[in-house]
Amino acid sequence: MLNAAGVKVMFRIALVLFKHVLGRPEQLAECPSMYETMEKLRKIPAAYMQEEFLVQEVCRRCYYICYLNYWRSVKPHVIHLSCQ
Repeated sequence: MLNAAGVKVMFRIALVLFKHVLGRPEQLAECPSMYETMEKLRKIPAAYMQEEFLVQEVCRRCYYICYLNYWRSVKPHVIHLSCQ
């Protein structure tokens, strides 16, 4: 059984994979139904499954979230609604 930190890591890895497999509009256009979407997620390119890539992307995302949270706490009136 995973602890709470393990669940967070797995969730962050899933977000990275979704972003890179289905993140662009043209990638989503290739998947008009749930069947095509699931097929695309079943066949994730090997480059995205490498440990180095996943760690780098998860850390990049965590850094961005920490920076955004810090910025919101310092100057909450500057952050636009589109960033929340």
